[in-house]
Amino acid sequence: LKLPYTLDMRVFYEELDNLISEKPGFSTFNLSNNSEGTVSGAEAAANYEITERLSFDLSYSYQHHDFESDLE
Repeated sequence: LKLPYTLDMRVFYEELDNLISEKPGFSTFNLSNNSEGTVSGAEAAANYEITERLSFDLSYSYQHHDFESDLE
């Protein structure tokens, strides 16, 4: 039995640390691992196969991020 539709959903929350960041400068290039942040969001996708050669696809994605750095 093959259904004529599919539905996929995902919700996520990730905490990130030790991110590589760079202190802005004109002639210097200083990298450090002192940044951290969070990323959260949701994704959804739907597909409806109307005929064998015609289908309808719909998708949506939302993402929120918040990052901090101890750069001086």
